[in-house]
Amino acid sequence: MGLGRLTRRNRVPIRPRIAPDVIDRLMEVYLEWREECASLGAAYERWLSVPIEERNLAFAAYRAALDREEQASAVYAKHLNEVAHPAP
Repeated sequence: MGLGRLTRRNRVPIRPRIAPDVIDRLMEVYLEWREECASLGAAYERWLSVPIEERNLAFAAYRAALDREEQASAVYAKHLNEVAHPAP
């Protein structure tokens, strides 16, 4: 069985190798984001389940968790973008 001719259609694009420390950092920020997602979900559930007199405080905690999740997602997106589009 021959290898066949290499054409544009069957070429595999060559991508630069990503350094292990970059992958480690990407995984780290991903896990931080996922932890904030879990915290956000828990804060939302607490907000829904507290007695009415505690709703304002629970909502404030939910908003704080939402802000933390948003920040963590922005950090993760930044790192993903840097890996996808490395500086020359």
